[in-house]
Amino acid sequence: MKNLFSTLAIVFAVEAQATESKCARELTQSSRTTTESFIAYLAELHVMGAIADVGLEALVNSDSGVVNPISHELGATNASAAIHRAGIAEIIATGDLDHSAIQKWAKDKLSERGSIQIKRNEIRDATSPLHQQMLFHSIPLGTFEVEFMSTQVTQKMWVDVMGYNPAQFHKGFEYSTVLDLGNSKVELNADHPVEWVSWWSAVYFANEVSKRHGREPVYDFTGIEFVDLGVRREERTVLAADQVFTIAARGALGTLDEQVSPKINSQKQDVYQTFGYRLPTEIEQRRLLDIADNAELRRSPQFGYHDLVQYAWFDEISRKSTHPVAEKKSMIVDGKRFFDLLGNVEEWSGDWFEEKFTGGQNLQSALSGYYRVIRRGSYASNGDVVRDVPRAGYEPSFRFHTLGFRLVRTLK
Repeated sequence: MKNLFSTLAIVFAVEAQATESKCARELTQSSRTTTESFIAYLAELHVMGAIADVGLEALVNSDSGVVNPISHELGATNASAAIHRAGIAEIIATGDLDHSAIQKWAKDKLSERGSIQIKRNEIRDATSPLHQQMLFHSIPLGTFEVEFMSTQVTQKMWVDVMGYNPAQFHKGFEYSTVLDLGNSKVELNADHPVEWVSWWSAVYFANEVSKRHGREPVYDFTGIEFVDLGVRREERTVLAADQVFTIAARGALGTLDEQVSPKINSQKQDVYQTFGYRLPTEIEQRRLLDIADNAELRRSPQFGYHDLVQYAWFDEISRKSTHPVAEKKSMIVDGKRFFDLLGNVEEWSGDWFEEKFTGGQNLQSALSGYYRVIRRGSYASNGDVVRDVPRAGYEPSFRFHTLGFRLVRTLK
């Protein structure tokens, strides 16, 4: 009998050990599954910009278990961050997380960030002439030859001409600087595209650039007077026909009488007969994309996410901000390189918006209207919008942190 009990005890012990091992395996599997899901969640928040490098460092340096990478201070000032912080806290409270795996993920992300920064430094050094000065390439478009800017107008280019910086993304980046203009100091991210610029300010800028190069300005402001209100030169009134119109949009639709428009310094109001700097017509914007080296690929179903990320900044990868021009792969047109033809910021056109775009050789829009054309697709747009480049119309006084421009010039 004693031997029987001994045998049963051994059997029960073996079974218990097996059960315990099974439970341990299930617990490990459960922990792994929960950890993988948690890391995927953190990765998404990191892409969105909700988890900064300081949050990753907190995860790496914690010796007492998994910590919340979203600080209490950020949660107190940002409703979205507060929601995610609460969600993270709830997951951490379960205790069913692999601390070492999460530390490794955070460490890898910091290392990746460092590698990206090194690459950005290399790109920045290689492309610095592109954001320090305007570089134009001549392109045959229709029956005329046109010079197109290689990049979008940057904050540095704008400040050099206008002496102030309207851009919303003017500080908070690793290359943010303060430019001393003598009578004032201007904060800027020199290589980011300028934004928060109305159509009126864009054409005003174009005229100033023409004057600097000894060319006749394209836009005739006769009867339209810009009056500095002393806040920003962006915030002006327009005096026309003894009436005062406000040109100070506040990130929403402005209150300008949209029929007020500068004349074009050419016969028949034809921008193709001017030789100063101007905004491109809609057909010029479209043709540049249509004859780019990747045009056929972009129009095909095979042009997917991994293709788009090579050329453009859009919402899934932008971390909700503009980025330096010329960081992404260029499009080649007639052997010349053009950057950010997709994404980063939307771009003003010189044309009035018409519901139906008909196309045609050197087409110019109607001479009056209520909205100016923009090329859609920015860092805040989804990938489909950026890829498809739809058109839209905004009031000329409209300004927003997704909207910029580039210049062109008709060649004789």
